[in-house]
Amino acid sequence: MIKGKADYLAIGDYNAICDVCGVKYKASQLQLRWDGMRVCKRDYEDKHPLLFIHPIQEEGTIAWTRPNTGYAADAVTTITSNTVLTTQQEVPIDATNGNITITLPAASVYTVAYGSGITFQRIDSSSYTVTIQRAGADTIMGGTSITIPPLTTTRLLSDAVSNWIRQ
Repeated sequence: MIKGKADYLAIGDYNAICDVCGVKYKASQLQLRWDGMRVCKRDYEDKHPLLFIHPIQEEGTIAWTRPNTGYAADAVTTITSNTVLTTQQEVPIDATNGNITITLPAASVYTVAYGSGITFQRIDSSSYTVTIQRAGADTIMGGTSITIPPLTTTRLLSDAVSNWIRQ
């Protein structure tokens, strides 16, 4: 058995392990830290002053609220047939009943104000094809269209001019 620096007889003392570094010390050499750990002199630290700062409690309640339902801007509709997009940012697609072609809006329409991209989420596992095609003379990854495999998510970003790229 290997002897360490804490392996000696000290009447009324015993060996203990530092909770931070794992080194053996005599129990009298360890200190109780603010978080309840018994630590050696090297690992001891005072409680940081910023931990004593408490947030200011808000007073009162909200005067009135409005439910966030029934507004066209909040609606996300699952696409199940051929569609021409306008400014939708999240597009769930279900091609269970057949092939679907989705036409993008002009890339120039998608600026930073609209989030500059569209997320397509294919939610079915069918063998039907979902094709995303360009609007006008725009390009998608240098081509005219892309396909979205089943159960995948694809995000297209607009350069706000005439190109769409896959993120």
